[in-house]
Amino acid sequence: MRLILIILFLTPIHSYAEKKQYQFSFDWLTNVLPTWQKYLAPYKGKKNLHYLEVGVFEGRSFFWIMDNIATHKSSKLYALDIFDPMYEHRFLNNLKLTKREDSVKILKGFSTTQLRKVKTNSIDIIYIDGSHLAKDVLFDIVNSWELLKEGGLLILDDYGMKQYLPKNLTPKVAIDGFMNSYQNQIELIHKDWQVILKKTKSCPYELNNFYSKIGKKCFFWNQYEIPRLKRKLTTLTGKEIKLSQKELKKLQTVLERLRSNISVSELKKYRKELGEKIYKVLVK
Repeated sequence: MRLILIILFLTPIHSYAEKKQYQFSFDWLTNVLPTWQKYLAPYKGKKNLHYLEVGVFEGRSFFWIMDNIATHKSSKLYALDIFDPMYEHRFLNNLKLTKREDSVKILKGFSTTQLRKVKTNSIDIIYIDGSHLAKDVLFDIVNSWELLKEGGLLILDDYGMKQYLPKNLTPKVAIDGFMNSYQNQIELIHKDWQVILKKTKSCPYELNNFYSKIGKKCFFWNQYEIPRLKRKLTTLTGKEIKLSQKELKKLQTVLERLRSNISVSELKKYRKELGEKIYKVLVK
């Protein structure tokens, strides 16, 4: 009976796995594949695609990316894991089946040290599914974000994990904290069991002048009323958009109430309150 269970346990489930006779113990990929196929399609076959996965385990998601997205011979894939001996051999055996060992760089160890080995602004897609403790998830997200190229995607697993555990033992509180803290640099692509974020262009930096992004526009608050600074609306390149102080104050009132950035798609809700002139400037 035990032998039968072990055989069933190791039997590949998906056709993609069967083609190369991959061996996997668990299937955490099937439910999210439609989402991955939708949002990762633009990256399929792209030259010099760089992919990083934190927590590869046996490689089910890692090798799906290799076989379906990072298919060009110039692609580079980074596999980061502590690689428990119980599962490491299975990952390495699966890697041999790809016949693309030269495309993979294995980062064995904890993310606290291994992420430092990856060049900043060099990765197109990052998938984080390592430790689920909030403090570890937050560390992985913040440090991986520096490795991600502008326009790149960050996929965060288990956002929808059951919340009967204390908050510090689940990824959600860390993911929410990151999204709130980095909202000027992110575009929320998808939020369900997983969260997918796109790294966007930041607004120009001005010392002591905080800003909020509204689509592709930047609103500078000058909340401390520093004489050398001013409340203003600019493009992402820093070009100032002419609005009166009254109009800027109206925009600030909306932002103060929301206490968050506004995406272009959300602007319609505030069209009447903002007025046609401000609305058209923001969506342009």
